[in-house]
Amino acid sequence: MFGHQARTGFDTSLALAENLSLEPSLQAASRGFLGATRFGLVGWGRTNLRPYFKLNWDPNDAITVGGGWPGEGGRTLSVTLIADDRLHAHQRDLHFFGRWP
Repeated sequence: MFGHQARTGFDTSLALAENLSLEPSLQAASRGFLGATRFGLVGWGRTNLRPYFKLNWDPNDAITVGGGWPGEGGRTLSVTLIADDRLHAHQRDLHFFGRWP
């Protein structure tokens, strides 16, 4: 469908306060695609709607809401809902995540 496509990007996690972090990401691909996301407990993702081969199943143009529980020893549990807000695809993805170092 797409043939060959060059992709690049980054994401990181920045601790802003004891229970608050910012997880920015930036993506770019050939054919002019640009995308960026921001995530805390509420996130918003937006692209320029150019085509690109996507390796994840979540919508990129989306509202993200979530919450979590920080446990002892670095353990965490969280739930995140990612919902399309721009292309009217009615896509909703629910993620449950647990971390035990």
